[in-house]
Amino acid sequence: MAYLEYNTADISEEKFRREVTSVCPECIKVIPAVIEEGEGKIWLKKKCPEHGEYKDILSQHPEYYKWSQNFWAEGIAVDQDKRCVPNTEKGCPWDCGSCQRHKTTPILTLIDVTNKCNLRCPICFANAAVTGNVVEPTFEEVVKIMKHLRSLTPYSNVAVSFSGGEPTLRSDLPDMIRKAYELNFLQVMLITNGIKFKNLDYCKEIRDTGLQTIYLQFDGTTPETWEQTRGFNLWPLKQRIIKNLRIAGFDSVVLVPTIAKGVSDDEVGNIIQFAIDNIDIVRAVNFQPVSLCGRIPPDKLAEMRINISDLIHMIGEQTNGVLSPNTFYPIPVVAPMANLITWYTGVPGVDFACSPDCGFATFMVLNDETGELECITDYIDIPEFFKISNKYWDEVSKRKDKFHRFETIAGGINEFLPFDLPFIKNIGKGLDGLHEQAYKRYVLARYFWDVLGTIKKTGRGIQSVSKILTRTSWDDVASFMYDTLMVSCMHFQDLYSMRTARTERCIVHYAVHDRRDDKVKQIPFCTYNSIHRPLIEKAIAVPVSQVEEGEVLTMEKEYKEIEKEAAAPIPKE
Repeated sequence: MAYLEYNTADISEEKFRREVTSVCPECIKVIPAVIEEGEGKIWLKKKCPEHGEYKDILSQHPEYYKWSQNFWAEGIAVDQDKRCVPNTEKGCPWDCGSCQRHKTTPILTLIDVTNKCNLRCPICFANAAVTGNVVEPTFEEVVKIMKHLRSLTPYSNVAVSFSGGEPTLRSDLPDMIRKAYELNFLQVMLITNGIKFKNLDYCKEIRDTGLQTIYLQFDGTTPETWEQTRGFNLWPLKQRIIKNLRIAGFDSVVLVPTIAKGVSDDEVGNIIQFAIDNIDIVRAVNFQPVSLCGRIPPDKLAEMRINISDLIHMIGEQTNGVLSPNTFYPIPVVAPMANLITWYTGVPGVDFACSPDCGFATFMVLNDETGELECITDYIDIPEFFKISNKYWDEVSKRKDKFHRFETIAGGINEFLPFDLPFIKNIGKGLDGLHEQAYKRYVLARYFWDVLGTIKKTGRGIQSVSKILTRTSWDDVASFMYDTLMVSCMHFQDLYSMRTARTERCIVHYAVHDRRDDKVKQIPFCTYNSIHRPLIEKAIAVPVSQVEEGEVLTMEKEYKEIEKEAAAPIPKE
């Protein structure tokens, strides 16, 4: 794997220390910062000339953090002519759009279709529904955004997700979903609190659009947790929503828990067990440690912060070691393998080369004999598997753009002829194509043979892995997901923890139509919620007083309706 800022020699130092760039949480000016090891932790320390010093904990497990820094990978950057901000003037994180410094292509893009919401969650990072304004792009603007995403090169954006606020409050949401499929997005998702899915007819209406994947807000399995995270007990209603989704035919639900210290951090094992108990429709659990927004006293910051290493150890403890810390790997570990597969199969590519600080993942595999879920590390020697993938991608990346020898020779012959013979050049292209295909088959055969040596035992999960390695369509990826349960985490930055090296490699973006200059902007998730959201939303905001009466739900009215529905019997399947 190609390393960027860090290398193996640096990481082996007794005390970790790196100079980075961050922002002041008060004035949001770009300032220097340092990541350093001390007091048994990894700290981010910075000083603003105007507002003073700040420090935040990046990890309470230094050895894990230092190990994770081995996985910085080269990204597949968007071509310059597809970037909406071609010139970098203010620097990262202010020139988002994306700018010429951005080093990756988004793997997933979110489109906020409304800021209306039927909940008033204390921990909402979108600040939805409480600004006094309604913020909604038009249907035409949403389509324009999606067309832009599909036009990106060299990797087109293949996955889009509708979010908010609460996207199900848009009456034209079904039309947006259908339009996304019409534009050939391979994965269309809906990020939702699920409240409207208490209505089975609405479940069926959304399922009829072809939508498969629901990102469902899911913070725990006890009333006390829901009362703290969402304001009142949503647990009975969430169970009813899962039942309705099953009845309606959904079979790809991702549980999305927000983990807050002292609030829901004891629910990690319960949530994973709930996913296992509902494995027929739940495909993944994607934990999100809470982002800390607003003004926070320095002495409170460390008390509130939960980071990746904390979560990994919680999972290990609360699953009795089934998912121990050494079973999780940073997201970019798969980047070389993904690029290699894209190269030799020709299927649409995805770029996993985010920062290793962005998140982690592992998979639980169904044992056909026992019916129990086991960790994929029981089936595959993961370090050796990725070592092999890195070796082959390094080899291929040096040769993949050099299959033009015969075309060049044919072009040279043409120059010496008194007249042009296009077919000579076409023959050269054809020979180059045959040469490249032969090389691809040669690499695939060697790679597959070496990978076989990493298998510890066989099973359904191994069969699905083999499909991914030789995939000819995204159905093969889906097959793997349907045979496993993914347990993952995305830890989004806030103004206290932000590092521009992470921002420049973000692979989860928001996309907006900026009415200030009539351009579609792609903005990294962390900088959008921390910096850009209020600036862009101001251009399309409409005061609540100017919106048709009854369109914006009041907290009291909606809460009473939800509480009433929550007490209703769970429908039978």
